[in-house]
Amino acid sequence: MGLLAASLLFYARGEGFLVVIMLLSIAANWGLGLWVARARLRGGGKRAVAASVVFNLGLRVTFKYATGSGPASPRCSALWA
Repeated sequence: MGLLAASLLFYARGEGFLVVIMLLSIAANWGLGLWVARARLRGGGKRAVAASVVFNLGLRVTFKYATGSGPASPRCSALWA
């Protein structure tokens, strides 16, 4: 719990909006984890796992590539120049 609080404080210092995204991601993954656990008890779970993967990859693509902070962005390229 301390590591979570430290991470949120670290990101809040630089960009408060990221804390909101992180909290929403944490809540969504917790809910998706519960869904996976319930589905596995019934002998399934593939849809729940697929939904979780799609959600997390979508979030990653959105904030890594669509926001201009990915490896091909000018901001990132300037770090390696």
